[in-house]
Amino acid sequence: MQTLNRPIFQAAILPALLLLMSANADAAELQVRVTGLTSSAGAVTVSVYSSPAEFPAGRALVELVATRQDDAAVVTFSNLPPGNYAVAAYQDENGNGKLDKNMLGKPKERTGFSRGAVGTMGPPAFKNAQFAVVDGPPQDVPILLKP
Repeated sequence: MQTLNRPIFQAAILPALLLLMSANADAAELQVRVTGLTSSAGAVTVSVYSSPAEFPAGRALVELVATRQDDAAVVTFSNLPPGNYAVAAYQDENGNGKLDKNMLGKPKERTGFSRGAVGTMGPPAFKNAQFAVVDGPPQDVPILLKP
């Protein structure tokens, strides 16, 4: 039976463990609280975007369905790397799993964006909704849904 040479084994494992620990150290937590819900019907979907090209109708970095708490819906995103993000949310009042829009592309269901961003003749720009996520205590992002 062959035994491991402890100094060589430790030299190989220690850097890997430090790398794993540092990866978690550079991760942030984001708690999004959505208010302005019209009723208890319909799930609230919250999407986090890291790209202006995708915001708000493209592919989200991560998307979750929020848990309702009284008159609000709350969702927590964990392990986000520090950077600039924007958040979009909507209440799927009819339960069909998507944001319904009229013929002109205007949402029929309530929507909201981080930093209270609003658009003119369409959704807001990423730069108006973006905020910095940094390593440290959880960050709170309030979103008010509007018609």
